[in-house]
Amino acid sequence: MAFNTTNLTSQIQVFEQGGDSLVRETGESPRAVWKFLVVGADNAPDAYDALYWYLEEVFVDSDGNIASYNIPLDSIKLSTTDNDHVYDAEVVFAYRTSHEQINEPSYEQPQIAEFDYTYTTAGGTAHITHSLATLGAAGADIRNFDGGIGWNGDSFDGVDIVTPRVEFSIGVNWPKTFFTQAYRLTLANATGCINSQAWNGFAAGCVLFRGVSASPQSYKRTLLDGSTLKDYYWRAQYAFEASPASTRTFNSTTLVKRGFDYLWALTEKIESPTGNLESRVVQMNVEQVYPEFNFAKLLLPLPI
Repeated sequence: MAFNTTNLTSQIQVFEQGGDSLVRETGESPRAVWKFLVVGADNAPDAYDALYWYLEEVFVDSDGNIASYNIPLDSIKLSTTDNDHVYDAEVVFAYRTSHEQINEPSYEQPQIAEFDYTYTTAGGTAHITHSLATLGAAGADIRNFDGGIGWNGDSFDGVDIVTPRVEFSIGVNWPKTFFTQAYRLTLANATGCINSQAWNGFAAGCVLFRGVSASPQSYKRTLLDGSTLKDYYWRAQYAFEASPASTRTFNSTTLVKRGFDYLWALTEKIESPTGNLESRVVQMNVEQVYPEFNFAKLLLPLPI
């Protein structure tokens, strides 16, 4: 395959394919068809922008309009190839007769900076083996289990309880120039992390980033000259979960458990004066189980 010319725009190259790439058709509605190869684009919107920029630079008539053989631009069609960063493109230049209708896209101009915020508080569940406090006991031989719940002679069965749980999401319309590969890598690195610093009113360690769902959305952009162009933006929905911090005092030491830290107790079995086995807590530990991330790097607009 021969390539006649090339253009470099932000590391994206546009090639005019040689040989039979140009097809001129005449008749009631004359047409000119050009074929291109767009190399180095991360996604179709970026490939479209690079190709359109190239057409504005190279395919212009005496009035500064995009045209080929003085035939105006009619359509641009992109198609994927076996390479994720290479796109085939077909550009059609054509006149339309009075009875021909142009199928204008039904997209509307979005508010790119617009965002929405959903917030839900619901009771989550947690399985615990030790209580906050033993409020009472009755029996002929009262044994001390240091708050252990459901002693079965070997370990504590515990109980499932309702725990505070907050879920919220932030939806943002991002310009396509913002949602770059570097930013997508930032999102990947942040997924499954807790906030390293206070963020959105929550203390450090109390918010878990569950991930983002994003997709390009089409709309009709109105240019300064009144003409319209099919364009793209990114609609992204960010999901979070929040959990409050808590404290636990043991052996005169106060332990602070952030929302997504893990608290566990080391117990040992001892024989009571009456010969029964008891379980005593000898140590309590708070463990960090999620990596930390600075959520400010997500660059999200936050509600007041």
